[in-house]
Amino acid sequence: MQARKHGWHFQVVPKVNFEDGIEAVRYMLPRLRIDKLNCALLVRALREYQRLFLENKGIYDKKPLDNWAVHIADAIRYLAVQYKRLYDIPQQTTNYEVGF
Repeated sequence: MQARKHGWHFQVVPKVNFEDGIEAVRYMLPRLRIDKLNCALLVRALREYQRLFLENKGIYDKKPLDNWAVHIADAIRYLAVQYKRLYDIPQQTTNYEVGF
């Protein structure tokens, strides 16, 4: 209520699984323009975001390495999920009419 009183309006981001969130970031990144000076911390966090490689299974762990970068990367993941939901126009289906 306090945020609304000051003109801040929040939207709840839908809960999606972790892998879909990462795919949303991969989808959104080519569409972004990132200012190197003002977003240096973001760029550094995205570079340092990583998952452990489980050598005995030959795959990466599902959860990211718990360091400082994970919080910034999570914020970008939530932004990407919301971006994809709000700003992407679904493809229009083509209706074919059969004329005789």
